[in-house]
Amino acid sequence: MIPGSPAAPAHANLKNDLTAVVETLLVNNSSYTPGVDEWVEWKVANDFLSADGVELLSTDGVDQVCIEAGSGNDKLVVEELAGAVEATIDYDRVTLVAGQEVLESGPVTTLPEYRNLIGFYDLIAGTNMYPEDGFTLSTSSTFVRDDTISASAGAAEPDDVFTLELENGGGFTVYSLCLAVDPDSGEENP
Repeated sequence: MIPGSPAAPAHANLKNDLTAVVETLLVNNSSYTPGVDEWVEWKVANDFLSADGVELLSTDGVDQVCIEAGSGNDKLVVEELAGAVEATIDYDRVTLVAGQEVLESGPVTTLPEYRNLIGFYDLIAGTNMYPEDGFTLSTSSTFVRDDTISASAGAAEPDDVFTLELENGGGFTVYSLCLAVDPDSGEENP
């Protein structure tokens, strides 16, 4: 509900303080009665709903804008640069259905399915060997478990050496390896 003139200073922070992520945005200004020869110029343009030149709300992501206008001779200006606009005017109610295309289909990509993935979900701190999915990770000292971002194996000592081996002793390819350095250690990032 927007009582009084939508361009009044009382509504100046709506644009910054209120975000609408809805299918239908209903703006009720029906209680406002402007003076003689006065009107409210409602405008939907550049992803904003404005009244008398004052941007009120972002309409980015809103499928439909409904304005319940006051008793004056309100005007509606619609400026949609991205596509056709469907609008319905029913007495004192205006409904806008955005015609902007948000998503577009494109080529399909098949991503590889990695059968062997080490996630460290069962890692126990203080151990020096960790088997998972056909691999064994070992350390020259003991592991420290770190769950800051997700389960991970950390070194207990700065000079620890980690060794990753396939359980059957064969060769393997590493498709992805995520490493992190403790920012408090003073070490350079790898």
